[in-house]
Amino acid sequence: MMLCLCCQVCGASYEKMFAFRNHMDSFEHQQKMKNIFPEASPSRSRFIPNIVFVEPKFRHEILKNTKGPDLITFCFSSARLEGFYLCHICEQRCPSDSILDHIFSQDHWSNYICYTNPNELSFSWIPNMNTRGILGENLKKGNDKSFLSLQVLNLPLNLVEKLHIKTYSEVMFTLCENEHLLKLFEAIQPKRTTIETYQNDSSRMHPLLGLQHVVECVCAEQRHYLCTLCRRTVATHMIIRHLLSFDHIYCYFKVWHPSTLMSRESYTDHDSFAPLIADLARQEEIHGTKNALMKRVSLKPNEYKAVDFTCFAAALGKLESITNSSLTVDFEPGNKLEHRAAVAQLRSAELEFRCRVHCQHCSDTFDSMATYFRHLSTWKHENMLWEIFDGVEVYVGLDEYASESLRRNQPAVGTGLVVTCISTEAEAGTFYLCFACRESFLHSVPHMDSRNHLINTLMYQNPWRLPFGWEQDLDDDALRSMAWEEDLERRQEQIVLKLFDMPFSIFWSLDWCDYKQGRQFIVNHDLIMNRVQQVLSVGSLCLLCERRLSDPEAKAHVFSREHVSTFLERFHPGSLDSGSVGAEVLLDLAKQAASLHTPSQEQGTFLKAHYQFRTTY
Repeated sequence: MMLCLCCQVCGASYEKMFAFRNHMDSFEHQQKMKNIFPEASPSRSRFIPNIVFVEPKFRHEILKNTKGPDLITFCFSSARLEGFYLCHICEQRCPSDSILDHIFSQDHWSNYICYTNPNELSFSWIPNMNTRGILGENLKKGNDKSFLSLQVLNLPLNLVEKLHIKTYSEVMFTLCENEHLLKLFEAIQPKRTTIETYQNDSSRMHPLLGLQHVVECVCAEQRHYLCTLCRRTVATHMIIRHLLSFDHIYCYFKVWHPSTLMSRESYTDHDSFAPLIADLARQEEIHGTKNALMKRVSLKPNEYKAVDFTCFAAALGKLESITNSSLTVDFEPGNKLEHRAAVAQLRSAELEFRCRVHCQHCSDTFDSMATYFRHLSTWKHENMLWEIFDGVEVYVGLDEYASESLRRNQPAVGTGLVVTCISTEAEAGTFYLCFACRESFLHSVPHMDSRNHLINTLMYQNPWRLPFGWEQDLDDDALRSMAWEEDLERRQEQIVLKLFDMPFSIFWSLDWCDYKQGRQFIVNHDLIMNRVQQVLSVGSLCLLCERRLSDPEAKAHVFSREHVSTFLERFHPGSLDSGSVGAEVLLDLAKQAASLHTPSQEQGTFLKAHYQFRTTY
């Protein structure tokens, strides 16, 4: 593969710099320059500023990894030491010292894909994803050309000095005022893939949502766009990329189907949420947006120049005053869309799941408890046990509970956050450590079935799945479903129980109930619930809401509407004066408040026996 320098004035290409320099000095080139720029002073200088594309130390890397050099023009004057580059893909003017950074940037690569074939762009892309890595295989296909070319445009000195500090659009506007240059640019540039072309393309792979929210401003060959859904202005080279972005798609569903998606912060890993977004987008396109049309506003040159496209509010106001009509869309929110493929996959996976056992000492995983107990008598396990601490069959209730839950098609959640502590040196019971709840306990069933465990598991794995600002009562089945879905995404096709075997001398000395916890405004106090059996339990008070909390609501109270509203009214008076505040607005206010306050913990206190029956706040 080779890189040729193409004289944009004459259309001649040269592989070597010296051949190109000889061409610049030729009569044919000088005559063409005189025809295109009749008023310019002729220059006989053969000087050409440094062109980084042909430098030996960059040439190989550029040929191997660069896309679209034939859509880049190097502008220079032989009477000036420096030139500049015009990237027609990104519609950007680049100084010579920054062109390499630009052509190897993710934005340039993505814009190149949108320019040539938007199907190769990742649907619902997010800004922090590795675009080059995702598009790498598709981009390599473009390197099959036997040669690449860089357009080189020789200009008069006075024109280069005039354009040197202007933007890309200003440079192109000035150059295309010259009819000869306009024809030259039209001849070398392939047509950009437009929204209309891509929307009507029978081979289009990606849904286009929210086109009815897009306003296209047209003036001759100039175009600019407004997205009234996202409230931003979008340049021509960015519009398809914007419509395929996760930010735009998320805004669309939040407006048209508000309950379909969780909070924006829940979606950070593109690989995990991309199938969901693609499925929902295809459903919505089928249901009514497939043939949606943009609004088009035709502007005169003076009107186009008067619109400030750097500010959405100013641009929208100016366009509405020109058209004497509203350019925003009236809509009525629809119902929640379901990810049907995920539901079917979840149900199928639940049936195929098997509970497996993991040995914490040897890092081996087994299909059943029977296999695990056989493993306990092996040399490998006994050797690891002696190495760690210097074997009696054990009953593990959590295994029976997990297996029974699978049979009832209600899989246990958070099992990966629970470690079963056993000792195979003597007949002893078992106790459990739950890292999500920061609790230890003897009986697995009550803990695993509790609402506290459901809430703490979700808070440990993905707090954004919890319903923020709940008002009446939480649905345990809904919480369990969300926790199970999160478990499913994390562990794929297995449930693993973690067992920790230790010498009896250590096991018997441990206090299984010694696992402390606490938070600021909530006070945990030990209650003696039964005078005879002396069974200890924990009660909770919210000092902020000034009431006692029941066991089922204790963990969920901190993100209830009552608690959050009381906090905002006490510490930020007036925040809720606007009347009815929805859950999304309440969440936004809570985030703002959280950024202003230091994180704190619960408080704990022990109540003596004579206080045990004083149960009011």
